[in-house]
Amino acid sequence: DALRDAATALGRTDVPTTSPMVAAQTSRLQALLAVRADDTTQAVSGWSSAIAVASQAGMAFDEAALRLEFFEHVPSHPGAPAGLHRAIETFTRLRAAPWLERASIASERRIGAPVSPRRQ
Repeated sequence: DALRDAATALGRTDVPTTSPMVAAQTSRLQALLAVRADDTTQAVSGWSSAIAVASQAGMAFDEAALRLEFFEHVPSHPGAPAGLHRAIETFTRLRAAPWLERASIASERRIGAPVSPRRQ
């Protein structure tokens, strides 16, 4: 399938593994595959790694998208709701309306209420 093929492609020896984008996407794909295998521990590890790489590389949008995806797939993890709020703050700052809508839908589906950015 496409997800497994993408993970395999990123594992090739000619792929620049030192690239933060490649490293984050590799961890993300591993997390998605772990969700499929019902391995929450591995999924959390994959998203945590991907989020850390994106954060350290200053990839704010990618970090927010990963936090949202993490919440969508593992909403019961203790850090997932706080990560969703951080993602919403970033999407708001970046004026990423479609991503704010996706985050609101995810929140409504998972916790029964839409979320909004924290007021500063």
